[in-house]
Amino acid sequence: MARKRKVTAAELTQASADQLMDDLQTVVEDAEALLSATAGQAGERIQQVRARAEETVRAVRDRMAAAQDEVTRRAREALDDADEYVRENPWQAMGIAAGVAFLVGLLAGRR
Repeated sequence: MARKRKVTAAELTQASADQLMDDLQTVVEDAEALLSATAGQAGERIQQVRARAEETVRAVRDRMAAAQDEVTRRAREALDDADEYVRENPWQAMGIAAGVAFLVGLLAGRR
């Protein structure tokens, strides 16, 4: 019988964030499709609703792009910090890596 792999909190958080971004992208695409489908509709009320919806879609797209840029920037900073630490403290970095590998080996051996 195959053992189920335990999912870590970080994996769940990343999966949730990925799913949220996918859902937001789908909502934006659906809203754009709805706006396109109602482009020929007349009436002041419909035009007001369309204008609000278009502005909301633009704002959501801008926020999604900003969030993606921020995540990318933070990841680069973290990588740069880690690289700098390893270059300044190579023996400590090797010790930490060995300790983590040892702990992973212990945990893997318990299964």
